Amino acid sequence: MPSSSRHVSGDRDAVRRGALRAAAGLLFTAVIAVALAAGSGTAQSLPRRPQSTPDSVRFTVDLFFRAIADERWPVAAVMLDTGAIRRLVAEQLRRPRDLVRQRELTADDFMRMDSTKPRAVAEYEAKRYREQIAKFDPGETLSYEFAGVRSIEELRALTTLEASARFLQARDFRTQFRERSRMSGCGDGRITLPVTLQRIIGVALASDTIAYVLHDDGLFSENRDAVAPIDPMVMQLRLREGHWRVVPSLTLLGRSGMAYSVGCDSTNRR
Repeated sequence: MPSSSRHVSGDRDAVRRGALRAAAGLLFTAVIAVALAAGSGTAQSLPRRPQSTPDSVRFTVDLFFRAIADERWPVAAVMLDTGAIRRLVAEQLRRPRDLVRQRELTADDFMRMDSTKPRAVAEYEAKRYREQIAKFDPGETLSYEFAGVRSIEELRALTTLEASARFLQARDFRTQFRERSRMSGCGDGRITLPVTLQRIIGVALASDTIAYVLHDDGLFSENRDAVAPIDPMVMQLRLREGHWRVVPSLTLLGRSGMAYSVGCDSTNRR
């Protein structure tokens, strides 16, 4: 009997130890499950990219437009996507520069355009045409892309930030107007024009790294009830190293298809 009692007692101890191990295993599993659930909930509550918010996009664009309005080109250039500027500069450097001048028009050419035109008038128009052509040089077309740059050598010497600033300046209406005024003999080009700060209409996030901004240069808000309303302008931004960068384009600061001419009274020329 004593040996039988010891055997029964040993079995009970084994059962208790097994129950304790099972309970400990269940408790460990429960703790892990709770920890995983808590970690998952925390991960889901945090945004994947804190910078990817409409407010952050709007803040960048607002600073960009204010720098443009004040003509602080280097400040605005910092907010550009410089990768696109480097590609544009490389494209200009690869382009052949042996541009052939257009054949000069003569009085006979002007008379062929209008058979009723007197020769004296045609000769005057031909003279004015030659005077205007003489003001242009092959570097003139390059300055339309990068303000103040007249040669490939000057463009090659610019840093990326400097080229970005010149690109923005060339897109600005005030710069274009002053340059055309100078070329038309309207003084030294120091003409002050009113500027309207661009109005942000809306921001849309296409992804964590791409955003689009609708903005108004005044034409959209003034012509909303017109028969053929004018659409707002569109700007694209990309997230680069934690900062939104404006993607440069030819219509970044102005609308395509808009043209104007500049002329001066000869009595006011310097």
